[in-house]
Amino acid sequence: MRRFRLHEPASVQEASQLLDQYGDAARIKGGGTELLVLMKMGLLHCEHLVNLKSVPGLDTIRYDEAT
Repeated sequence: MRRFRLHEPASVQEASQLLDQYGDAARIKGGGTELLVLMKMGLLHCEHLVNLKSVPGLDTIRYDEAT
């Protein structure tokens, strides 16, 4: 597996800035292992991995029938 830099943003704004800064060289990790498996297999390469797991407010999905 190629080397990459892991970023752990503390907010949605910081995550957005990282993704904007690194563009196509960045990938988002949301807690699953699929991305790392693909990287280990050599099927996916990225220079920057942005982990969203600890960003407040991104840990749940809500559905509101009224909207």
